[in-house]
Amino acid sequence: DVFEDPLGGVSARVAAVTAVFPGERRVLFLVFKGTSHLIDVVTDISIIPTYTPFVRVFGDFGSFVHQGAYHGIEQLAIRYSPRFLRLLRAERRQGVSRIIVTGHSLGGMYAKAFMLEVFFQTFGGSSGLSFMFSRRGQLRRGLSTLWRFLPWRRRHEPAFVESALVRDARCVTFGAPAICGANPATRGGVRSDLAEFMHQRTVAYVHEDDPYARLWAHLDMEQFLTTLARDRVDQLPFFVKGGANSYLARQLGDLLARRDVKKHILETAKHYQELSSIRFMTRGGPRNWTDMRSSVKL
Repeated sequence: DVFEDPLGGVSARVAAVTAVFPGERRVLFLVFKGTSHLIDVVTDISIIPTYTPFVRVFGDFGSFVHQGAYHGIEQLAIRYSPRFLRLLRAERRQGVSRIIVTGHSLGGMYAKAFMLEVFFQTFGGSSGLSFMFSRRGQLRRGLSTLWRFLPWRRRHEPAFVESALVRDARCVTFGAPAICGANPATRGGVRSDLAEFMHQRTVAYVHEDDPYARLWAHLDMEQFLTTLARDRVDQLPFFVKGGANSYLARQLGDLLARRDVKKHILETAKHYQELSSIRFMTRGGPRNWTDMRSSVKL
């Protein structure tokens, strides 16, 4: 099954693939596609945090999630929740015993956002999405934190976690930026229950020379943007490179000096935090995975 509907407002694209391992062990993989279209770049850089799901579930005004990644999962749920639930039931009848959510780059961000919703519904008792499906399939609007105290809430848990496959889902990502963080003004840091959940359930593979896996807080953003721009110039014909480099240096300097860029991008990026368990792929000896000793390679 492939879930894709850009006209329906769904930026995320995901395929459901069942693999059969020795001993007839069946595993359902939800594979999110990474950056491949221009609109995906817009999603990538939508790093202005959204606090809404944390406020809705926990009344937590300090924790946030990457707006682009979580919005993709929300729209996917709006369009495909009933179909997804039917798929889960059918796969369970076929003997599927485990779900693994995975993706590369932006796909990995979507995969982690999926796991964040599993965290909300399993440990928070309600959905972080702006809508809810009850057990009877009725659509219920989120009522912010007030919803948590309504007497009938327990009888209308989101159908998303009715499946034990979803409740026990695991996640593996490759070269995927962080999606969660906390506002320093709240002084509480990232929620400890979320950090523990993601560390136990999510594994992130990071290559030693991959800058994208270290976005947003685990990389010098100014150096990254500079290198990214120069990499594009290097793809130009040799007879225009000299002039292009000079022009780029001036324009990039002006851009990075802008107050909105400093505040909305560079400063915001500092407060993201990778919560997954890291598997660091390196040809050298052990070292901190955030340390890029070689120059940034794109």
